[in-house]
Amino acid sequence: MCPKKEWETIKDRQDPRVANNINGKSTLRTTLQVLTNCIRVLEEMGSDEVLATWIKDIWVGKFGKTPKSRVAIFGEVAHA
Repeated sequence: MCPKKEWETIKDRQDPRVANNINGKSTLRTTLQVLTNCIRVLEEMGSDEVLATWIKDIWVGKFGKTPKSRVAIFGEVAHA
């Protein structure tokens, strides 16, 4: 695996630290490709809007539940 301190200097997936097999395995390269594909699908399909609609219509509307706060989701401290 590539040490955390080196990630800032990696500019693309052709960087040898990502592109080459590490200990004979392509785990890092494969993991990055899967993450890239997932993020792209989420962006292209507008999943943020789909999820927001589901929360409003189903979670709150049908089930009567309370949506989670930003603090619960992201661990942020609410700013006044």
